[in-house]
Formats: sequence, structure tokens, C-alpha cells
Amino acid sequence: MDYNNWSCDNRIIYYSYFLTGSIISVLAIPYSMGIKNPLINTSIPATFTQSCVMGILEILLFTRLQRETATKSSTNLSQKLKILTYYILTFTICCAGFHILFILFGAPIFSNFIETACLSFHIVSLSLIPSLIITECYIDNCLSLYFDSKIGSRNQIELTVKCVCICGILGCWFGSFAIPLDWDRDWQEWPIPCVIGINVGVAIGYLSSIFIGKFIKSNVRKYV
Repeated sequence: MDYNNWSCDNRIIYYSYFLTGSIISVLAIPYSMGIKNPLINTSIPATFTQSCVMGILEILLFTRLQRETATKSSTNLSQKLKILTYYILTFTICCAGFHILFILFGAPIFSNFIETACLSFHIVSLSLIPSLIITECYIDNCLSLYFDSKIGSRNQIELTVKCVCICGILGCWFGSFAIPLDWDRDWQEWPIPCVIGINVGVAIGYLSSIFIGKFIKSNVRKYV
């Protein structure tokens, strides 16, 4: 790849550290306080709450970055409402798509419907919201971001959303490996391993994007 035009906004690095710390705290703080992990005791409320909190944080942070990098144009109230509706519709479609995908991979259809829906909401909230904001929910932009080899070499923001999405989905997939094991642990119940896998995967995505970006930046300085 050609990284000569690489640009790095340090704020996305700070945001990555902040979001990573927020994700890790959900798993680490309860143990440090001697409290059993809420993801195990009350998986649905805790997961839904974390999804909402992390989703709001990502929306606030990445929307600010997207507004400053996108072409500035005046929009009236009706246009803003139309854009908001489009985002909500796209988010809902993504949740429904992941829900169907989980069922196709073996999730219970009726017995754990709420749990599966909560998992779908969780993975979209943590993994896909940055991509949806940066690409403005346009299919062409999404395809370019993930399938064009030149995309991701332009700036730290594109690299970050790409790493977060891929690592979050992989984390969910790897987390599912623990469910069929005969360890008889409470944290093996559906969909707790996948939720934990998403948390770990997204955290790894944010951190890996920082180190990859630093590596790219050092190469740009070396060869420019």
C-alpha cells in the first residue's frame, strides 16, 4: 500500500484508549470490587445497558470526527431528520441481519429469542456504529472501506473503524467456541461467551489500530 498520504488525527487515538478502557472496565471493575460479573448474573440488562452506553459514546465521538472530515454543507431540520431516520433504519436492518445470521449458525429460534436479539444489538452497537457513521450508511462507501485495498491507508480514522468491526465480529465468533464445552460453567450460557468475545475483540481492535497506525506513521517519516 501507498502510505504517502497518510494522515493521523491524534484525537482518534485518545478516543480509542478511552473506549478500550470503558469496555475493559465492564469486565474488570466488578471483580476488583469483589462482585460477581453482572454479565453472568443478569446478562440481558447488563449487556443491553453496556450496548447503549458504548453506542452513545461511539456516536458522540465518531460523529464529531465525521463532521470535521466531511464536506461542510448546510442542512435544514427536515434533512437532518431524514438522515437520522436513515441511520436508525440502517441500524435496525443490521441488528435483524445479525439476528438471522446467529440463528443460521445454531442459535435457538424461540427459546432464547431475547438473548439473541440482545447479542445482535450488542455487536452492532460496539462493532458497526463507527463504520456506519464514517461511511454515512452508504453501501458504496462501506464496500470501498472493507474491500478496496487502498482504503484504510489514508488516515487513522478509517483504519480504526475497520479494525474495530473486524475484530468485534471475530471476537464474537471465537467466543462461541466456549459454549459447547462440557465445563458446566455459568458463563457458558448463551450468549455470554459471545458478548465477552465482542468486548475483548472490540478492545483489541481499538488497541491494534493504534499500534498499526504508529507503525504506518513511522514508515511514512522514514521514506518521505
